[in-house]
Amino acid sequence: MGDRLTTWLRAFYEIGALLAGVCLVGVAGLVIVQVIGRWSGLTTAGIPELTGYAMANSFFLPLAYAFRQGAHIRIRLFADRLSDPQRNVVELVVLAVGLVIAGALAIAMGRLAWISFMIGDLSQGADATPLWIPQLGLSIGSGLLVVAIGQTLWEQVTRFFGGLPGARVVEAGR
Repeated sequence: MGDRLTTWLRAFYEIGALLAGVCLVGVAGLVIVQVIGRWSGLTTAGIPELTGYAMANSFFLPLAYAFRQGAHIRIRLFADRLSDPQRNVVELVVLAVGLVIAGALAIAMGRLAWISFMIGDLSQGADATPLWIPQLGLSIGSGLLVVAIGQTLWEQVTRFFGGLPGARVVEAGR
């Protein structure tokens, strides 16, 4: 992949991670507001739902960033016992399967958000939040994961086949 494309993709992954951090700060803020509201006797209806939405988005938005940084759990017991060519094939297969699974997740999340938007679905809590808003973060996070896995698969394929003319493989996290 070109250096410019890799730079842009890395920026998108970092934005997802940054938004996840904002969501976590939001969770902390909402919990503080709810605690203060309980102490003072104020009604804090809808805060548990908003906290749940922010927490879910804080899980999904940084998936691509974490994947590219190698932060996801990887079981190496089997792969480390293989020769380099065998390990490369196993990694290609695992990435391809992961791409299909992540793609199915992204499609499902995207459809869920789209359907919620189209029918005007609202949360059942006191906040009556349009559900497509928190679902959009889940869709974006899973979509970014698909792109990250696809990018890694492309890099592995080019490395496995000795590179394509003019292609420069960039290591994850650099």
